[in-house]
Amino acid sequence: MPEKNTTTEALRAAAPIHVGNVTLLPIERVVIRSDTFAARAWFAICKQPHALVIRDAAGIRVIDIDDKPVDIEQLRKTIPNLDGLLASM
Repeated sequence: MPEKNTTTEALRAAAPIHVGNVTLLPIERVVIRSDTFAARAWFAICKQPHALVIRDAAGIRVIDIDDKPVDIEQLRKTIPNLDGLLASM
């Protein structure tokens, strides 16, 4: 059986967190890697913080883990159902 390596990467929204009048929506980067060989397989899953959507009295803004602004339109294109989550925040 030939060697096969697969890597899948995606952004996804985690469960919203409500703190008073502020709602936080963590955005996670998930990477799944698999390596298969003749008689064995190896899998690794990594979940990392990517960004944070903040909704408060000032509106909705998105920052990355380095506190830099993130383009929310790009996240909308990348994350399924983000618009629905934003509407429910």
